[in-house]
Amino acid sequence: MQIKRPTEFEAFKDGECWICTVNAGTAKKATLRRFDNRVVGSKRYYIAAQAQREITRIIRIPMTDVDKSDMVLIGEKQYRIEQAQPLPEKNPPSTDLTLEEILRPYEVI
Repeated sequence: MQIKRPTEFEAFKDGECWICTVNAGTAKKATLRRFDNRVVGSKRYYIAAQAQREITRIIRIPMTDVDKSDMVLIGEKQYRIEQAQPLPEKNPPSTDLTLEEILRPYEVI
């Protein structure tokens, strides 16, 4: 897919996160990515609440392969990936991750 010009460049300026693979109650750090915080819209928030889910955070990362069974580590907080939305039209191609905070954290190795 060709990127339309001119297009705004995604800066990923808000911090770094680890994409961790989860296996048998432990999480192994796999990929370090820069991220940009996104706004959790009211529609998304209330739809999640109806499904007894709490969307804690949405971040945008450079496009990478992620699985719903993966976990995101930002600082000391751990998040479950509720949804990964690829955005190939962005510059660079990106992925939005919808996250829910994990209240019973994994042991990270």
